[in-house]
Amino acid sequence: MYLAGGVAANGRLRERIADEAGRRKLHFLPPERVYCTDNAAMIAYAGWCHLAAGRTDPLSLDSFARAPLASWR
Repeated sequence: MYLAGGVAANGRLRERIADEAGRRKLHFLPPERVYCTDNAAMIAYAGWCHLAAGRTDPLSLDSFARAPLASWR
């Protein structure tokens, strides 16, 4: 079983997945919590670069998942 990202730092979730992995006889080795980060800093930096380049968007801008940063051009 695999668990990653910011959610992987959630202690209760780690316990539940470990229990379920044990019941299913699967190997579960969660990453150390220090490596369980989300990409908020990357998103903030990308936004800063966007703003520093003079690009702005209205608050009505649609959100989109997994779009490349180049799509902001």
